Amino acid sequence: MKKIVLITKDAVSKNYLPVYKNKYWKTPNMEELANKGTVYNRHYTVAASTAMAFYSMITGENCFQTSCKDYGDEQPFNGETIFDKFEKLGYKTYLIWDKTYTSFAKQHLKIVDGKTEVISLDIIPNIPPHQKGIFDDLTFKDKDTNLAMKRIKDMFLELGEKDENSFVWIHLPHVLAGRNSYCSDIDLFDDVVGYAREIFGDESIFISADHGNMDGKNGKFGYGFDLEETAICIPLISPRVENLSEIDFLTSNLDLFDILLRKPNKQEYVVSDTAYYCQPKRKIAIIHSHFKLIYDKSKKRFCLFDLNWDPDEKYNLFYPEFYDVDRMSWYSLNQRFFYPFWSEAIKEKELLLKRFDEIWRVGSTCIELKNKIKFRLKYLYKSMKKSKINKSFKNVGK
Repeated sequence: MKKIVLITKDAVSKNYLPVYKNKYWKTPNMEELANKGTVYNRHYTVAASTAMAFYSMITGENCFQTSCKDYGDEQPFNGETIFDKFEKLGYKTYLIWDKTYTSFAKQHLKIVDGKTEVISLDIIPNIPPHQKGIFDDLTFKDKDTNLAMKRIKDMFLELGEKDENSFVWIHLPHVLAGRNSYCSDIDLFDDVVGYAREIFGDESIFISADHGNMDGKNGKFGYGFDLEETAICIPLISPRVENLSEIDFLTSNLDLFDILLRKPNKQEYVVSDTAYYCQPKRKIAIIHSHFKLIYDKSKKRFCLFDLNWDPDEKYNLFYPEFYDVDRMSWYSLNQRFFYPFWSEAIKEKELLLKRFDEIWRVGSTCIELKNKIKFRLKYLYKSMKKSKINKSFKNVGK
């Protein structure tokens, strides 16, 4: 019977994996699959956070195309989901994740049909991935790890024995049980891939992520609020597509269904969002060729990067002048920065701005104002809460 197994991991940046040049971890299973299969080098997530990315991966609908106004406002979807499409092809569908996803991700489940079996496992550590404990325990807890890995393998064994065509999507959490930080469990990620190889076979397995994270870029270590490459350009390893060991054209997890059928679509433009259209802190990125435009709604500011010339996204080509804070004067960028492709950048800027104008929208004045006030109140509440926590920490050193 035919099996299609998608293994995604939350918040995994490409640079965590040796397939993409990481020099610390050993991931023999992923590397062997990469050697046999196809590695995608320019695969982007449609959104920089789990809820939004999942909504788009399941529905095939861009964030800017939905009726969702803000985060948590995901609406029931009336079109065909990825699960509907596989069921039409005769596949039984499964979605496996940690039990916490089932409880907090109710908006995801609005778009998962009743035929799909959602399986909840207990596979994350006790320390929540989004919060800081007063004392962070840096030791690995092998007992917790072994129990979580056994649960995953047992589930794979159970599904592998079923006499049916099946689409199995397992989403691993930010950190697997027994480990303590992002990227501390890449060896376990590879072990999960190894279990899948053993039970389902190499030609069934796809490896990816829902989004990346900032990984220290610009002093940030989270995700969901920024669109730098480490946050939105994600890993993808698949069985061999035609005769291609690597794919360098633009692809998006918006086209997940076609990718799983080994029919990736070459995208002219790729769009990635941090928020829905009425949210005040929204950023949107549009990538075309090797140029990337980012718009920051709250700052009303554009950035333009040439990813070939400047993969670290340090030089904003959008504005012809820059302000030197030391000399307190404005200067022409082309006088201070050698860049031999200005004419190409200007053409790309025009193309990207035209695309931006086609897809950008905002809410009514009333809704936009309401969301700004709501965000401001939330910010003030968190600031007050942080102030209280900081006061309590003063006694810890004593």
